[in-house]
Amino acid sequence: MNAGYVRLSRDDDKKNYVSIENQKLIISQYANDHGVKIDRWYEDDGISGYIFDRPGFQQMMADLDQEIDTVYVKDFSRLGRHNAKVLLLLDEFQERGKHLVVIDDNYDSMDSSDDTIGIKTWFNERYVKDTSKKIKRAIGARQKEGTLITRPPFGYRRNTEDKTILVEPNSMPRLVLPARIFSAVSAMRSSSPCSCAIVSNSLHPSASQPHCRRNVSAHC
Repeated sequence: MNAGYVRLSRDDDKKNYVSIENQKLIISQYANDHGVKIDRWYEDDGISGYIFDRPGFQQMMADLDQEIDTVYVKDFSRLGRHNAKVLLLLDEFQERGKHLVVIDDNYDSMDSSDDTIGIKTWFNERYVKDTSKKIKRAIGARQKEGTLITRPPFGYRRNTEDKTILVEPNSMPRLVLPARIFSAVSAMRSSSPCSCAIVSNSLHPSASQPHCRRNVSAHC
């Protein structure tokens, strides 16, 4: 049985040649040109190639022991972006007597005489590490400028003009309650009495429950 494996991470451009749809198209066209039919597809969408604990990939490797004889993939980076693990994976295919075809990198496990494989897989790993550094650098720069797009913490709001985070003027009275809850939980090692404090401070629709009103003064 012939299988096709496709993968796309969150960092990949889903509109370019590496999209799930285009990967399947490339594999299908290659298979048709060689008189082969893809019987089954394995897919991991939105998962980094640096990790190998991917549902589609793991299922494919498990099925190698049963029905799958040949796996077609667009390029090495779709298999993974961890240099050492990809090289070990290529050895595993050969040891298990399974056929792996990597189309864009001109790799065929039945004829593995290409001496540049290690260089290709090394560049694939460098790509994910460089991307990680760029993302961290961009986030750090936005943090310094106060323009990081996240939900503002309790008691703050976002300036609609420049996206900076500002203190909510009317939030100071409400900030007293979390401080009281934290102090009470730290002292009693229990959150149950303090849940009543939240109720009795009208932050919960069931604020009129009598047992909570009795417990708050004693605990919080």
